[in-house]
Amino acid sequence: MVINTDVQQAALVSTRSRTLAGRESEWDSLHAAYAFDNHQIIYVWGAPGTGKTHLVQNFSDYLHESSHRVLWSSARHIGSSSQEWERHLSRFVKSHDELSGELLAQAMIADCKQQPFCWIIDAFDDLSTYRESVMQLAFELRRHGAYIILTGRTSPFRLWSAQSYIRHHIYIIELTDWEPSLSREVLTERGVTDTAVLDIAIRMAQGRPQLLAAMADGLSILQGSIIPSESLSFMTNGVDLSEYLIEQICHPGSHRMSWRAGQSSDSVDTLVAAAALVPVFNREWMTRVVGRQICNHYWDEFVSSPFLNSYRGGYYGLFPYLRRYIALSVQKIRPWTWEHWTRKIVTYYLGRLQTGSIAWEKAWQLLSGYIRPRLGYILFETNLSSYSSIFRDDAAIRGMHHRFQLTDSEGRIVAESTLIIEESDTLHITGSVWDLNEPRVVAKMVSTLAETFYQYRKVVWESPPASSELTTILECLHFTEDQNQNWTLHFHAESFSEWITKLVSPPVALPPVDRVSAVQKVLQAIRDGHEDFGDPVRQFWNRLAILDSFRPWFLDALHSISLGEHMDGKTILVLYYLDRRGTHEELAEILHVSRATYFRNHRSALEKLADAIFN
Repeated sequence: MVINTDVQQAALVSTRSRTLAGRESEWDSLHAAYAFDNHQIIYVWGAPGTGKTHLVQNFSDYLHESSHRVLWSSARHIGSSSQEWERHLSRFVKSHDELSGELLAQAMIADCKQQPFCWIIDAFDDLSTYRESVMQLAFELRRHGAYIILTGRTSPFRLWSAQSYIRHHIYIIELTDWEPSLSREVLTERGVTDTAVLDIAIRMAQGRPQLLAAMADGLSILQGSIIPSESLSFMTNGVDLSEYLIEQICHPGSHRMSWRAGQSSDSVDTLVAAAALVPVFNREWMTRVVGRQICNHYWDEFVSSPFLNSYRGGYYGLFPYLRRYIALSVQKIRPWTWEHWTRKIVTYYLGRLQTGSIAWEKAWQLLSGYIRPRLGYILFETNLSSYSSIFRDDAAIRGMHHRFQLTDSEGRIVAESTLIIEESDTLHITGSVWDLNEPRVVAKMVSTLAETFYQYRKVVWESPPASSELTTILECLHFTEDQNQNWTLHFHAESFSEWITKLVSPPVALPPVDRVSAVQKVLQAIRDGHEDFGDPVRQFWNRLAILDSFRPWFLDALHSISLGEHMDGKTILVLYYLDRRGTHEELAEILHVSRATYFRNHRSALEKLADAIFN
């Protein structure tokens, strides 16, 4: 836009929104290019959650308030086809007909000559086939006084990899993550002053402005509440600070995580919860785990969330701290679904390993997080980023001897062992010591060493120090103790692949003899408000799980699985057992089915539920 008068210059005084703290220089760059007649094409880019859309949306609002014309075009909302974009742009030039090609370009140019405008194209890199046409039109409009702002996640060197002449005419503004000091300053300015809370928020957000803003908003609500934050009642559940933060982060505004037993819904929350299972995933993985229908419907919304990182052109990973908090929450309130997903993931990875799509060297890294001797108990946490491992040859330990050391975030050695490799493909682990004040370090040490087990036929852990935790882990890994107190793992009778397949198999326990009757008894107990589910169920659950209650597992299965195709079996069970809406005969009439159909569906629903619970 051409601005020649002092009056017009004064009208564009750079006023920043308070929510743009930490983005002042980027705002000034946008304002300067507009106010001083540079006719720039600006490309604002950065990782998800760095605030690209937030920045340009604020600039758009500022221009509107200053009575300047703005055309806002979001690639995510408009679509990627030429027809959708031509329809969108035709509406802007107030054409009664839907223009296309050269006619549309001429109409846009004529409109710009009459009254220049700012054209903001959000998520520009989401465009595919129509991207080149948009760029050609943008360059034409720029020559006639328009001001163009593009936003995207993709680096300009990748977006225009073979078109340096285009990059030469584009002014790049890169939004990067904030340093911890700036994050702390912004949160403090917004009233978050508690040191422990600040540390948690900064660690979880990892410098992402949108996450920090969501946390600050959520924390301000907590601090302004007359209810102590530790016992804040949110919806129907009591939540602690970390759970409240997760809800604020995942769905700022009116949306909330709906992962509550008995209140499940198919939405982007499903994808959020499933993504907490792994550090990296793709669409194929997600489809295998949660199903094609949910994935197809919510995938685009999910991957545009501010708490995701793009990875190698199509993979996304939740921040480690987000994964941990979401995983704990979902495991607690959706335990049956969590285990159901775990089995699908294990099957998926084992299948890829067996077909050679993934090398067996990666097997432990992929599958160790799903070794669960009992439900609710994961043997190895895969998210312990605070520890680093080192394998080295010291001067005093030569040849086939190596020293393994585990260090914490400050570089302090917290565990170490000596590894002796024999020609007979045997690994001896000896001299193991660790810091007794580090509760998770033993499991981390064992897990790190187990990454190398695929190379050997036999592993001997020689006379480890007396430790119930280490003993438990070795027993779970099928090591056997000899009379010399050495623990040995043999791969002679079975291969490494068979061993790890057995390790990740789901926990099992003998189910009740009459499973259908057991399910009926549980339904009646839940209806009557107690947890006397009967001895067969209690014995089954005590052998299978370490969870406090069988009730969340049962309710999650009831509300998560399909209990009938023609008439919802869940409806029958809930109406008869939980709601006491009438006799079987009365319910058959209410549901407008014959008695024979009703009783057949009733029995089928009980059997399906029993299979989900006890298999």
